[in-house]
Amino acid sequence: TEILKRNNHGVEEYFIERKSIRIPVHKLVEVQSSEVTLKGLCLNISNDGCLIEYKNKLHIKNKDHIKVLFYDEEDTIEAHCKVMNIISNSDIFSVGLQFVSISSKLKNWIDSQISDNLKEFNELKSA
Repeated sequence: TEILKRNNHGVEEYFIERKSIRIPVHKLVEVQSSEVTLKGLCLNISNDGCLIEYKNKLHIKNKDHIKVLFYDEEDTIEAHCKVMNIISNSDIFSVGLQFVSISSKLKNWIDSQISDNLKEFNELKSA
């Protein structure tokens, strides 16, 4: 992931160039810092990281390491993450995370989500 800057007719624009595809998901998660555990919603995910939204302030800062628990029908899947970006908008908070370590089970789940999402997109595109 790289943050790039360009000049568009005198206006500086910033954008993120990602190494892997990030797809939308709506998956309930639990975010654990050294101080607190909160419920959140994973809004998008890739093999490199995810974006999680939550309602209560989580006292974290960029570069902190936290744990995220993803729940599936059969199991709880754990990911160790590094905080890359924190966004606060009144009472809603979002955190951009980079995966430091994930299990093969989570990687397989992410791969299947990406595959399903791309298949849907291609079906819509060809319709």
